[in-house]
Amino acid sequence: MIILNLINLKRLVLNIIKTKSNVLIWYNKKRFHRGINTFYSELYGCQVIAKAFIFSYSNPFVREFILRALKGKTLELNLNNLIEGRIDLVCRCISNSLFVSNNVRRDVVIHIVLEGSGDPPRTVSFFGETIKRLGLDEKSIAIILKNALYIGKGLKLGEERDVQDGVKISKKSFEALIRERKNIYYLHTKGKDLREVKFSKDYVFVFGDYIGMPRKTESLLDRLGAKRISLGEKMYFASHCITIVNYELDRLITVQ
Repeated sequence: MIILNLINLKRLVLNIIKTKSNVLIWYNKKRFHRGINTFYSELYGCQVIAKAFIFSYSNPFVREFILRALKGKTLELNLNNLIEGRIDLVCRCISNSLFVSNNVRRDVVIHIVLEGSGDPPRTVSFFGETIKRLGLDEKSIAIILKNALYIGKGLKLGEERDVQDGVKISKKSFEALIRERKNIYYLHTKGKDLREVKFSKDYVFVFGDYIGMPRKTESLLDRLGAKRISLGEKMYFASHCITIVNYELDRLITVQ
């Protein structure tokens, strides 16, 4: 039990929010919302008896996903035909990477490298730590992608622009993106079983779309020291692979 005045209570709440914890607050014995933190107030001298039990959805490591969408359109999206360029697949990958039930994974970043018709490449990046106003459904995500491509018109190579909180667009190729990163893992049916891999801090997972990864790209990944990992002998959709990887890493963090 800790006795706090109102100023110190405010500081404590701000510190808790900075830890990315989900917080459940009772103030004056009224429940406000979110997480597992409990506060009971006493009205004597504006003092508060606080009891904190913090649970966070965030893991100690940052997860980055990179999806290479070889047919993903780079100028205009038809919201009534998301199958064109397989934007429907792209939207599912974004949703599966960032969302858990009633929450957002704050420790996840996903980059979508669009290389289809228009003015490729375009990389749209979603940052779970700062993302806002992102719906679960494909149409809502496609609207953000459409807006990103509109904002990204006329980008020069290497240039980047903000789209909204937690979303950026850049004119950056897949090759340039992976050259900037370390601890890269490439999903491949002949790779090492994911459950046998010892992951280090801040890992990056690379996925191909329904077309797969070109051989030249696989050779580049090998030269950069990317480790091939496998989810088994069966081939899964990219969006399913992201869900499985998130599950396995959640499981690993829980065990640790």
